Amino acid sequence: MHVRPSVALADEVARSNGMVQLIADELNRVVDEGGSPVLIDHGGMNPTPDPLVLLFLREREHLVSAARHAIAGGVEVEMESLQVAYADQVLDVVEDVARELGHNVDDPAVVEAIGRVLTRLAAGQVRPAIGGAA
Repeated sequence: MHVRPSVALADEVARSNGMVQLIADELNRVVDEGGSPVLIDHGGMNPTPDPLVLLFLREREHLVSAARHAIAGGVEVEMESLQVAYADQVLDVVEDVARELGHNVDDPAVVEAIGRVLTRLAAGQVRPAIGGAA
């Protein structure tokens, strides 16, 4: 399976960010008697940072590194370009459907209706499937 490097970098940034959040949540979940996160392991002769703290720090370093590579590789710019292209395609499809149904896409009522539909789409609102079935 072919994976584009820019997509792999974007996925790695998202994965690493998720791991950082997961570890941070776990660090905040494990608390001492006073309710403070356990950041130091006192089990040995010399107190050391808790293994989760070390993992958290390594994963944060990895996240920063992945983000730097993604920025240098133009991932964000490419993703924005893809979003613009997708939005243009969606608008083209909606306008073509309106034309096929005999509507003038320059009619203010049609423009307003298309705007409402695209606003709902952008907001991620759930809609019934084609044909009205959920």
